[in-house]
Amino acid sequence: MADLSERGFEFLQLLGQELADGEIELPSFPDIPFRIKSVLDDPEASADQVAAVAGADPIVAATLLKVANSVAMGAVPGAQISNLPTAIARMGFKMAGSIVLSIALRQVLLERAAGKLRSHFQTLWRHTIYVAAYSYCVAKRYRHLNADDAMLAGLMYDVGKIYLMVRAEDQFPDLCDDIDGLRQIMLDWHGRARLSILRNWGLATSVRLFADEVEALQREDPEFADIADVVLVANYLTSLVSQDILDGIQGINYETTPTFRRLDLGGSDIESISDESRGDVAAIVSLLGVA
Repeated sequence: MADLSERGFEFLQLLGQELADGEIELPSFPDIPFRIKSVLDDPEASADQVAAVAGADPIVAATLLKVANSVAMGAVPGAQISNLPTAIARMGFKMAGSIVLSIALRQVLLERAAGKLRSHFQTLWRHTIYVAAYSYCVAKRYRHLNADDAMLAGLMYDVGKIYLMVRAEDQFPDLCDDIDGLRQIMLDWHGRARLSILRNWGLATSVRLFADEVEALQREDPEFADIADVVLVANYLTSLVSQDILDGIQGINYETTPTFRRLDLGGSDIESISDESRGDVAAIVSLLGVA
């Protein structure tokens, strides 16, 4: 059998071809997020129309009702919402779309519960939800940024890693025995895989993230902070509370890193955000199904 370095090279060749062809897809990914997106793309869409699509999936419907009736969404105890259109109207279309997408991502990861990388898929799911939660909380601090867009972008931060792990487990299982080698491949390639997936899914440019996180942290443009800046900070905040062996941004210098300067964040600010958002982050994480 070829050694792991040769297998790793074969894997990279496959990835390069798939990226060049632009045909990257997540195996077994549910179609409901795309059906809901097609409705949400219509500026005349109503909560009833979104509910008609979401209600076709019992898990999606139940989760949306749960979220709408949560304190995090401003629900009043004793005044529970029992119909889906009202629930969707309360949380807003963008939030509803993000929740449906998180359900679909979680289903993909849970299908991997028995494979070689099962513990890493569990870690990755936890990381995904924390980045989404912190993205939402950080964006709320800035008037020119949309927190719902930031949450969606946060959910998408790890989608390239999900794809690479699924492909490795399905077609190159021997690579799964060399987690350090696989980790390096993921650090080098997950951003490019993510961009290709988001283009295929037709998500708005505002939620697309950079292929190279280190390069993104150091970029001098734009003048004002954008969603990519928020998600990179959210990823850093997540690293403070959730160890992730598949992530590699460390040793941030707040004073010299453009991303942090655009957001006007220093070391003490990061600590404050981490402390102040703890409750909101925990609420979002709980709503999205992470223990």
